Amino acid sequence: MGTSHDSYVLCTNDTPVDRWLKAYYDKTGFKGVMLNANYNLENDIALVGDYVIFVFMDPKMIEELDKMYSTPHDMTEAISAGILETILSKRTKIKVTIVKNRALARHYREKILGYFSEKEQKPAK
Repeated sequence: MGTSHDSYVLCTNDTPVDRWLKAYYDKTGFKGVMLNANYNLENDIALVGDYVIFVFMDPKMIEELDKMYSTPHDMTEAISAGILETILSKRTKIKVTIVKNRALARHYREKILGYFSEKEQKPAK
């Protein structure tokens, strides 16, 4: 999809697993990763060029995952706590909508980049 140097992540929580993921994303060269972000985007969104990818998950699954993410101290504990089983073994509906629309992609990119400092928004030289 995208490359790490032009990728940004906004997480609404700041759990131990979120911090572990942030450290991973930072090491792989993501341009910006923000925990505990107070944003109101419609759902999970990925931007790739002119494509906007919306991911809609069952609210019950999101609630269960949020509970599970809040207690482990690292990914090993999260796996032991059953995160993979919660995600992989339960039947759930995940809807994905992909839209190619330059104006819409620009709109969401500006909205997301607004959460990061000007320094982080400047293109790498």
